[in-house]
Amino acid sequence: NPFYAGAYVYGKSEKRIELVDGRARKSYGHGKPPEAWDVLIRDHHAAYIDWAEYERNQMLLAANAYGRAGGQKSGRGGRALLAGMLTCGRCGRGLAVAYAGAPPGRPTYRCDRPNLMLGLPRCLSFGGSRVDAAIASEILRVVEPMAIEAALEAERMHREGEAERRRVAELDLQQSEYDASLAERRYAACDPENRLIAAQLEKHWEAALRRVEACRARLAATDTPDPTAPMPD
Repeated sequence: NPFYAGAYVYGKSEKRIELVDGRARKSYGHGKPPEAWDVLIRDHHAAYIDWAEYERNQMLLAANAYGRAGGQKSGRGGRALLAGMLTCGRCGRGLAVAYAGAPPGRPTYRCDRPNLMLGLPRCLSFGGSRVDAAIASEILRVVEPMAIEAALEAERMHREGEAERRRVAELDLQQSEYDASLAERRYAACDPENRLIAAQLEKHWEAALRRVEACRARLAATDTPDPTAPMPD
């Protein structure tokens, strides 16, 4: 909707009148191209997306519409690798996928819209197993170098993450040791006769010491290798 692009629009569709069997028949909701809209005011209000992105979205939606020639269509499920990506070389319509045999079935690509709509012979039909296998093999061949680069990048990011976690654990340990030392000094400086305050300071000191032990255990855990991680070559 152009509203999300900050535009005010009126008259996007039109009424059409056709003469059928000697009578006028009206039909509504026929879309018009933007240049034929009755009103189009750009930058009418704050937009969620810019106008260029709105136009790109319209192009993608138009290309993805089923039943129209041209464009790539989204797949509608199934195991066929090229569902929604193939078009007929004769009529330009998208190829449908049919499955035959025991589940999950063998895919067959075919252009059967002329047959379904007009009763004409199918433009073409061919099995998809060999085609899918050939395309899959080619895709793997092309992406293999990128897969190696992606693995190296993932390893680098993992090492940086481990180093950052260790640095945070070291900082937490330093802070906890300082807090424990401060709690100890406050307890030592307290008047023993003031038992209530001394008891509270002793509790704070013990809590600070427990936090020190927890931080040390956390730091030690960062030095323990992950048993699920792959061994370096």
